[in-house]
Amino acid sequence: MARGDYNPRVPLPAALVPATDLSWDSVGSRLWVSSATGSVQAITVPGCAPASPLAPVVACGLGPLTGLAYDTSTPNAFGQPPSAFVTDGAVVAYINVLTGAPAPPTFHVPVTCTPAPGFLSGLALANRGVEYGAPRVLAHLTSFGQSTSPGPTFGLEVTFAPAGANAWRIINYNFPGPGFFCPALGGLSTKIHVDPTPPGLLANLGPFGPGCVPMPLPIPAAVPIGLRVFVQFVFVPPGGPPAADATNGLAFTIGRP
Repeated sequence: MARGDYNPRVPLPAALVPATDLSWDSVGSRLWVSSATGSVQAITVPGCAPASPLAPVVACGLGPLTGLAYDTSTPNAFGQPPSAFVTDGAVVAYINVLTGAPAPPTFHVPVTCTPAPGFLSGLALANRGVEYGAPRVLAHLTSFGQSTSPGPTFGLEVTFAPAGANAWRIINYNFPGPGFFCPALGGLSTKIHVDPTPPGLLANLGPFGPGCVPMPLPIPAAVPIGLRVFVQFVFVPPGGPPAADATNGLAFTIGRP
C-alpha cells in the first residue's frame, strides 16, 4: 500500500477487533485481516469496509489467530480458491479465506495443519522453490528470487555437480499434469523425480563448473498464476549412463508479485 491509503481513524469491523495481522490481496485490491477472535475477513482500502464474508477459522482447531499470509498463487484457473496461511502461534493452517475451512491440498501445501517450530507472531509468504526427494550423491538443486509473474529475479542454482558429466535438465508442469513422479521413477541408476515426456522439456546443458552454478530463469508476465513447474538435473558421464549423479527435485508455483 502507498502511504496514506490507510486512515487509522477509520474503525475496523467489530468482529475483527483486536486485529493481529494483515496481508495484501493484489487481485481484489483488498486487505485480509486476521483477528484474535479466530476469524479472517477482507476489507476495502481505504475505508475499512467488509469486502468478504467474515470467516471463522474452523481448520486445525486453532485458537486466537496471531498471523496471516495470503497465498498469492490463488485463486487460479487450476481450481484453487482464495487461500491463506493462518496461525494461532502453535499451528499453521492452510485455509479457504472465504469459508475458514481447509483449502484443497496442493503440491507446496500437501497437508492442512503444520505444527510451528516455535511460537509464531505474524506470517509472511515467500514464493520460493520447494525441494523434494534427495540427490543421488551430492548434487543439490535450489532456487533464488521469487517465482512470481513477472519474476525477473527468479533462477535455479546447482551445487556439487560432478566434474566432466553432462548436465541434463528436466522440466515439466502441472498442466495437463501431473508433471512429476511419485514415487520417483527408477532410471539411469538413479531416481527420476520429473516426467520428461511431453509437454516436458529435456535439455543438455553440457558439463558444469565446480562449486555453485547459478542459472537465471526470469519469469515473464504471461505465465499463468497457479502454474506449478517441476525441475531436476541428471548428470551423465561422456561415456553414457549410468548417471554420475542427480539432484533432488524442485517445484515452484507461480504467484502474483
